[in-house]
Amino acid sequence: MNAASRSAVRVYIRDVLACWFGVDRSTVTRAIGEVRPLLAERKCTISLDVRL
Repeated sequence: MNAASRSAVRVYIRDVLACWFGVDRSTVTRAIGEVRPLLAERKCTISLDVRL
C-alpha cells in the first residue's frame, strides 16, 4: 500500500470513528494527538507499520 492509500485509509477510519461517537473528525485527530505522548510516556510500543 502506498503512502497516499494509507493516508486515505486513516482519514476514512477517523471519519467512521467520528460518526460513531457523534463528533467531528478533527476531535478524533486531536484525541489521537493527545494519546500518542501518553502511550510513549508509558513505553507502549506499536509496530512500525502501524500508524495511529
